[in-house]
Amino acid sequence: MLLALSYAIEFAVQAVFMSAALWVMIKLQNLSHTFLGLLICGALSSAIDIIPYFGHYLAVPTLYVCVARMTRAEVFPDAVFTVVIAYALTFCMNLFLLGAMLGDLRPSAFDEPDEVVAGLTEDMEDADEMTGITTNQFAAVKTNAATIYPPKLKPAATKPAPVSKLSEATIKSITLKGINSGATEASAVVSDGKRTFTLGVGESRSVPTSDGSVTVKCERITTNTVQLSLNGEPVMLTLW
Repeated sequence: MLLALSYAIEFAVQAVFMSAALWVMIKLQNLSHTFLGLLICGALSSAIDIIPYFGHYLAVPTLYVCVARMTRAEVFPDAVFTVVIAYALTFCMNLFLLGAMLGDLRPSAFDEPDEVVAGLTEDMEDADEMTGITTNQFAAVKTNAATIYPPKLKPAATKPAPVSKLSEATIKSITLKGINSGATEASAVVSDGKRTFTLGVGESRSVPTSDGSVTVKCERITTNTVQLSLNGEPVMLTLW
C-alpha cells in the first residue's frame, strides 16, 4: 500500500512538473498546443519514466513524438529541443522541491546539549579561579624596607647596556624618510643628512659620516618602523 502511494505521489509531481516545463518551452517558441495535450504528454512521459531500468530511455522518444504531434512541428530540432530543455527544467524543479523538504541542514548553536554547555561553563569558572590565585601569589608586596618577592622567584638580572662605538651625531644623522610598500617586498627610504637612498630587507650601503664610513643595513621593515644596523649596532627608526 505504501509503495503504491509513493509511486502515485511521484507520478503526480513529475506529471505536473513536466507539463509546466513543456508549457514554458512551447510558449517561448510560440508553438501551437492545447492544455489537454500538454497534460497528456506530461502524464504519459512521467508514467513511462517510473518504469525501472529502461523507463527513462523509453519515455524520452515517446515525448519527442507526442510533442511533435501536438505542436505539428518537426521532430528535429523543434520537438527535440523542447523536450531536452523541459527535462532540464523538471530536474531543477525536483532539486528545488528536495531542498525545500530537507530544510536547513547547518548545525545550530542552540542545539548543543545542556551537559556540554554546563561543562564549558564550569571549565571557564575553574580557569578564572586559577588565574586569580596565580595573580595573588605572584603579586609583590611593597614595604618601607624593600620589595618582598614570592619564594623561588628572583628579580631578573639586568644586562648592562652595550657601549655604542658610534657617536650620537652619527646615529641621529641617519633618518627615515618613508616606507615603500612594493608588490613583492617593502623598502625603506633612508637619509644620511646629505643624500637619500632606498634599502630593501637584507640590503646594505656604505655611508660616509663623522665617524668614518658606516655600513647601513636594513634588517626588518614593518608598517611604520624600520630596523637598521649601523656597523652591526641595531637602530630602530619610526616613520611617525
